[in-house]
Amino acid sequence: MLRSFRASLPLILVIMTAGSDGQQDWGVNYSSSSVCALKGSTVKISCTVKYPHDHQLRSVYWTKHAVTDGETPDLCSDPDKTGRVQCVRADKDTSSITLTAVTEADKHIYYCRFTTDAEGGKWTGIPGVQLDVTDLQVETQQTVVEGDSVTLSCKSSCSLPEETTFIWYRNTKTINKGIRTKNQLHLWSVSYYDAGDYQCAVGGNEHLISPAVYVKVQWVDGLLDWRVKYSPSSVCALKGSTVKISCTSTYSVYGYQLIQSVSTKPAVTGEEPPDLCTDPDKRGGIQCVREDKDTFSITLTAVTEADKHIYYCRITDTRFRWTGIPGAHLDVTGLQVETKQCVKEGDSVTLSCKSSCSLPEETTFIWYRNTERLTGETLNNQLHLQSVSRSDAGEYRCAARGKAGERLNSPSVYLSVEYPPRNVSVFINGSAVIVSGDSVTLSCSSDSNPPAVNFTWFKENQSSAVGSGQSFSALDSGRYYCEAENKYGSQRSESVSVTEGVQRSALLTLTGVVAGCGGLIFIIIFIIVFIWKKKKRDGGAEDTRQNQNPIGRSAETASANDSAVYSLVSANQSEDLYTNITSVKAKRSSRAEAGDVEDLQYASVHHFKNKDTKTEEHQKMEMQRPSDANRCEDVIYSSVK
Repeated sequence: MLRSFRASLPLILVIMTAGSDGQQDWGVNYSSSSVCALKGSTVKISCTVKYPHDHQLRSVYWTKHAVTDGETPDLCSDPDKTGRVQCVRADKDTSSITLTAVTEADKHIYYCRFTTDAEGGKWTGIPGVQLDVTDLQVETQQTVVEGDSVTLSCKSSCSLPEETTFIWYRNTKTINKGIRTKNQLHLWSVSYYDAGDYQCAVGGNEHLISPAVYVKVQWVDGLLDWRVKYSPSSVCALKGSTVKISCTSTYSVYGYQLIQSVSTKPAVTGEEPPDLCTDPDKRGGIQCVREDKDTFSITLTAVTEADKHIYYCRITDTRFRWTGIPGAHLDVTGLQVETKQCVKEGDSVTLSCKSSCSLPEETTFIWYRNTERLTGETLNNQLHLQSVSRSDAGEYRCAARGKAGERLNSPSVYLSVEYPPRNVSVFINGSAVIVSGDSVTLSCSSDSNPPAVNFTWFKENQSSAVGSGQSFSALDSGRYYCEAENKYGSQRSESVSVTEGVQRSALLTLTGVVAGCGGLIFIIIFIIVFIWKKKKRDGGAEDTRQNQNPIGRSAETASANDSAVYSLVSANQSEDLYTNITSVKAKRSSRAEAGDVEDLQYASVHHFKNKDTKTEEHQKMEMQRPSDANRCEDVIYSSVK
């Protein structure tokens, strides 16, 4: 396996510490906080996760996104990285990710994320491990006078570990002469034989060798005094911003004439390096300008990580070419919000807007929560929240504005504000009336973060709990309440009443009786209607005979049967006239004699109202009118059966 380079001190990060309940901490320990790796090398990063012993670990994976809500891409299962990324679980709690043949595209912050069986038990270890990818560059004077001394440096864009060893080559052969100190090679009193192409490599990765730089040793009639000043010599630029680098040459040449200055990368000899200003692939993204006869500038727009490099001014004369060392270093960075993922309500928290390199001092920062702008432009890259509440929870991001006015917002990071249960309430599923032999189901709900994990049920006037769990089945009547608890505290609900209802067997019996009585009543009504219709049909003929002589027959029948209802109904005071009301007993037909029909009594009532005309018969009837005490006023009768 190829070696990679890591910071010597491991990073120990605790995401969330235990509260007063004594639970274990949640956290992630990384094998190192940052890694500086050579292009083409292999990098291995490890993490160990921590979680309470009463929970079970479900998964551990690696991601490039520091989010706390929702799912993040799993680098181990990314099809685009198949063959280059390998993830291994060394043991239950330790995981590692290995990246082979790394490139600048792999430069990122890598996070270890794990999930457990706890409610909301998803955790990301922040701030993660910063992976920087670099190559090696030889920096030195390219022309030296014989007899002078020269120092060559093996440079990288990130800091390699202190224990790193360097190997030097001249014309592809290992150099044994000279003095070595860290990443430098010192050659004293150089001669013509010291001229050549110099390269460097790192022990253990000898095949990852730097580009060659030619050192020329010469005798000259006149003294060459070349110098190049870069402004700025180091640039930390935000992704998408515009960068301008200038170089000014100072020279004292005897018999030489300066022709041009260009920006190029890298600084190599043996062949003419590419001129960035005339590169067709860079057209529109690069602009080169000669500001005066000694100053030359290059401007890069919408920079990306691919533009991260060392840029050199190259001076060309009619008889030689020379590159200004050490060049200007361009680093390109994004922004990352770093903070605790979880904070308890009432506590304070600080959010930092971080970059992988040091932004210029004039850079200003702006903070947002969700879509709301929280601050104006400030030189401070930190946001301090005092005594946080639930309203402070949300997606936080920062933005930075450079000198030229550009702004690349950071990815958002969710800040979770945790608090004990509140608004605890009990819901009754269905009816609150309990029937003997049955139960009523009660459910407990609460507003808390993290969600309540313990629910306890109590009955008023009882000292001990009667049940546990978010749902509870009450078997007898009474007043019940629940208590919800998470690691920050607990709260009880208001009581609800469960009353005792009619026993199911009695209720079923009563229902049967009512149904039976209803059926019986229906049958009785049906029989009565049937008999009534039948009697009405059989008595029709008899009514016809009686009506042929209603008055005479009525009198005889009334005398014979002694069943008269009234012998006479008087007229009222308005001189209404009434006929006799007599009782008539129908004669039995043959079917009646057989018992088919009951005896019926009939009466006929004839009403006349005529003040002007009175027949003789009517006058006789008035003489037989009952006394005033017994008469009915304004009554009209029809046939009575």
